[in-house]
Amino acid sequence: MNGDKLNSLQYLFSLSERHGVFRVGTGIVSSCAEAATCNDPNYIGSSFGLMTVTRSDAFIDEMVLGGIEAAKRVGRRVADAVDRAALTFRDDARLKWC
Repeated sequence: MNGDKLNSLQYLFSLSERHGVFRVGTGIVSSCAEAATCNDPNYIGSSFGLMTVTRSDAFIDEMVLGGIEAAKRVGRRVADAVDRAALTFRDDARLKWC
């Protein structure tokens, strides 16, 4: 279910490490309970990056709710990380070149 997505994320992670890119993980625990459904956030169980699943013939408005919720959570997490990094760059005289 997540082979191609995971390979893509691993490739991007490798590139980010080579180029010193700031990377943020999902911070969402996988919903691997027996009662879990695709409407649960992080249903696929990725901590590496945002992954979601939907039917291949689904329209855009048929996106699973768990994927949408996971995307919102990761977006907030990235925004918080950027805010924290911006404060660090602003307050650290050694990083004024940024």
